[in-house]
Amino acid sequence: MSFFAMPTGVLTLAATALLSLAGLGSGASLDEWRSRSIYQVMTDRFAPSVDIPFYLGSCHTELGVYCGGTWRGIKDNLDYIQGMNFDAIWISPIVAQLPQVTADGSSYAGYWQQDLFTLNSKYGTIDDLHELMDEVHKRGMLFMMDVIVNHMAYSGAVPDIEYSVLNPFNDKDYYHPYCEMDYSADNMTALQQCWLGSYYIPLVDLATDHDEVRDMFSDWISQMATNHSFDGLRIDAGANVDPDFFPGFMEAADMFATAEVYLSNETLACEWQETIPSLINYPLYWPLTAAFESKDGSMSDLVDMMSSQKKNHDVPRFANHTQDITRAMNVNAFVLMNDGIPIVYQGQEQHFTGGTEPFTNREVMWEYGFDFFAPLYQEIATLNTLRQHLFKLSGVNYGQKQTDVVHQDDHTMVMQKGEKGKQILTVLTNSGWDGDDESISFTTGYSSGDSLTDVLTCTTVSVGTGGTVKVTLSGGIPMVLFSTDDLADSTLCGTKGEKWGANTNITSTQTTRTTITTTMAGGSTSTSIAAATLPLVTQAQAYDAPSMSASASPSGLAGALPVNTMMAGSFAALAVVLTSGAVGAALGFGV
Repeated sequence: MSFFAMPTGVLTLAATALLSLAGLGSGASLDEWRSRSIYQVMTDRFAPSVDIPFYLGSCHTELGVYCGGTWRGIKDNLDYIQGMNFDAIWISPIVAQLPQVTADGSSYAGYWQQDLFTLNSKYGTIDDLHELMDEVHKRGMLFMMDVIVNHMAYSGAVPDIEYSVLNPFNDKDYYHPYCEMDYSADNMTALQQCWLGSYYIPLVDLATDHDEVRDMFSDWISQMATNHSFDGLRIDAGANVDPDFFPGFMEAADMFATAEVYLSNETLACEWQETIPSLINYPLYWPLTAAFESKDGSMSDLVDMMSSQKKNHDVPRFANHTQDITRAMNVNAFVLMNDGIPIVYQGQEQHFTGGTEPFTNREVMWEYGFDFFAPLYQEIATLNTLRQHLFKLSGVNYGQKQTDVVHQDDHTMVMQKGEKGKQILTVLTNSGWDGDDESISFTTGYSSGDSLTDVLTCTTVSVGTGGTVKVTLSGGIPMVLFSTDDLADSTLCGTKGEKWGANTNITSTQTTRTTITTTMAGGSTSTSIAAATLPLVTQAQAYDAPSMSASASPSGLAGALPVNTMMAGSFAALAVVLTSGAVGAALGFGV
């Protein structure tokens, strides 16, 4: 979800509230998270285990049923994620859920918890979970766990709730009295004390303003951190929780966390920033989507809000608003190159089009295939690689440097981020693939005569007098410009380098290429080569798991895009998280 401090789709972090913690597997520091980009996995919809019997035919996601994705399925497909150069994943909540099939569907998403001390056996065993965590860390990636502190779930009318089945909050006194949720966000008391869900499938609202509930949650998260090797937390439904709950919870967790504060009003959302280390930038989501869904979108409204997030599993995918893939490319570039920690919701890289009524934005990934050559997969891989290269060159200074808008008109905008002489220039347009070419000129922090390379096409531009850059945007495709000299060792545009850093567990890489033929206007054709480079990882060692119980497609326009032959990996959908005040740190959506 998203916060404010940038346009919607970004997560803001209060750096002063964050602790600098130890390395991988025991909590990662703010600076470690700030340099990462996160791929959000909905466990049930990503990939099944390869060695289990499976249903025949498609899963009816519109019915809200379990489809069969597992922790082992995620582990077996980490190459697909790391092929986009993501260096962190966030998975669905891991605890046991409401078991019934209800009129509102099943608990496949992981947000209808009933037992905090038992794993969701639908996703696998404790060994499967720990082997996934181990494999993530072997690849040099970070692992983010999703947790819910707002509610427990029950199947049945409110008066009939059997509190004894809710563990450990097994008494009515742990909850607020029932009241129907006011979704206007104007009533803060209702927001924090009324119940989500429905009268017949209620999400029973925990009294997080009570000391006993706070103490029990602190004990629980401390145990979770001890028993499982995760590096950070994503907190669900943060806006529905008393802000004063979080300082004690975060102290017990002793690691980085970001929270969903699903509000469009940035002033209200900022009230949670004082007590939560990081927020997802929801206020940015709406102006970001509006700016790029058509050529009539308002760039000025987006610039006014400059913070940033894109999509996740609770909002319609960007392609649900427009299937123009070039506009999705611009949104991706905005999120990945803006302030904060980018988050991409699975399937955005495949340009999925699902909406939220019903939740068709929770597509089954394996039914569509894991296409390494999808244009958005390719774009995201390239931009993630560039972002990682910037952190290598400038360290934490890059993450702490605030984005400036150096140009804006009705259809274009240019963002500049980074140290002088090493700035990223992200040139965006909402014209669309069938729009007119846009020729623009803007002043940068570069010097006259400097050479800049557009990493998406590997074409170069010379900087003019006074740092002026002139470019032409064609076919609605964005440009991402960076110093040609400083691209050395990035692996981009023919340069050498270490794609996944000095990780001894990645023994080699495997590059696959495919030829894309595009039919042009008038019947002529053009061909280009797309390459997907994937890591080959040494065999994981057996994981000595601590004890814990476990309960019983792409747009037709894809071929028309100019695919950079030096791009490795593929494009994905994304979000952004921001860090305190001037800088953002993380975000998550779906394109």
